[in-house]
Amino acid sequence: MSPHDPDVARPYFEKPLEEELAIGELRQLRALLQTVELRYLCCEEIGTTVMNQELLTFEQAQSIPNFLHGRLATVLLTSRP
Repeated sequence: MSPHDPDVARPYFEKPLEEELAIGELRQLRALLQTVELRYLCCEEIGTTVMNQELLTFEQAQSIPNFLHGRLATVLLTSRP
């Protein structure tokens, strides 16, 4: 994600933004994202039910046979208190 292109983040917001993202907000988001771990959950094809509660790395998810028949849910893990 680049601070020079705030439109990159738009698809991830639940509601459309009323105002453009400020450079400071993007810096804050970048700093937060650098502290989290990215994992995946396998969901059924519609994407509403978790098929397996094991949190996977991308490499692990790729190694599951036919994992593309389902959907992967993105999970961000943080160590914040």
